[in-house]
Amino acid sequence: MEMKKWRNEDVFRNYRIKMYQHMTTLLDLTLILSSRLYPILDALCTTGTTIPRNWTILPQRRLKLIRERSALAAAIYRNAKGFPNLMNQIPKSCYWEIMWSNAAALPFCKRVAGPVATLGDRVINNVGYFEISSIRVLMPIIETLCLWNVFCSHSAESKITFCYLEMIDAAYRRFVAPRRLHNPHARSFNKAILLYLKGCCLSSAEMPHLALEAFQAVTRLRFKRRKDRFLAIYASLEIAMCHYNLGSREVAYSELKATKRRYGNYSREFRVLCRIYTKIMEGERRGISE
Repeated sequence: MEMKKWRNEDVFRNYRIKMYQHMTTLLDLTLILSSRLYPILDALCTTGTTIPRNWTILPQRRLKLIRERSALAAAIYRNAKGFPNLMNQIPKSCYWEIMWSNAAALPFCKRVAGPVATLGDRVINNVGYFEISSIRVLMPIIETLCLWNVFCSHSAESKITFCYLEMIDAAYRRFVAPRRLHNPHARSFNKAILLYLKGCCLSSAEMPHLALEAFQAVTRLRFKRRKDRFLAIYASLEIAMCHYNLGSREVAYSELKATKRRYGNYSREFRVLCRIYTKIMEGERRGISE
């Protein structure tokens, strides 16, 4: 595209806009793009951004899917370990998030071995990124933390869980505590997603009473951007599971049914997690072991 000669800048700009629209439509329909198409999409949507050669930055729509599908995968790992049939849903629903989570495990382990407060390897346009070198992807800090949530949710080592909790606290101090650094929308989103991840981490550490407080704090926040609402919706499901893990089975089942009634058609990923949590709770209510 750079080698082609254009009549003027307006023609070139219109071409980029049309190409970006076509490719984002394809992304909406298929939810994935081939590795050859991702760099093209990134070049179209990151005008003026300096990206290292042979590295990829994912478009915003794909990052949103990473956040939601990582939440789905982590939830299944945490709560369905004793249900092999339910665990089989993970690769069907969030294959790429599992792959990226495995690829992101190495930079996570490096931070476990070193100073856990270090956040980000590179800054582009005032956005911090982690380098996932095995797949040559630059992943924003928040989305990297989401992928690490998947990794920590199926880890049996308590050290990994508590190091991850320290990273979440470090991110909270950086992205939420200093009010002057962020606009209200970004600060609200950062606060919500970091509280949600903290709740997931506490749940993995078998502290459901503390996890419950974190998830309830998420549901009390007000979301001005529609794309951020999934956090409150998923937190509502996790509240039900916290009650379940605390032994309040009837309260848990009631919370789950209320969440399903209120948000039943939100997304395919949400419906998958609702079905899995319903099977876990109804299985015990009926004395059925998967």
